Amino acid sequence: MAHAKPSRKNVTHCQIDVTNAITSGEHVAARYTVTATMRTGSTIVTEVYMFGDLAPDGRLRRVDAITRDLSSAKDAAS
Repeated sequence: MAHAKPSRKNVTHCQIDVTNAITSGEHVAARYTVTATMRTGSTIVTEVYMFGDLAPDGRLRRVDAITRDLSSAKDAAS
């Protein structure tokens, strides 16, 4: 949680685009992209692969995620 406060302070806009999401029984997986505009004007783009287990009440019980920085790929495409 310590890293969340500085992030909220420095991000002026954040967009999440869900590419895929699937559930199977008590398992869930999603692939999405987070695009954050920073106070400095720079943009950070992160691809997230998330895998989770659901509790009996449907809430997430466990989450594992791996991320990949796409910021330089976005800059190269501009």
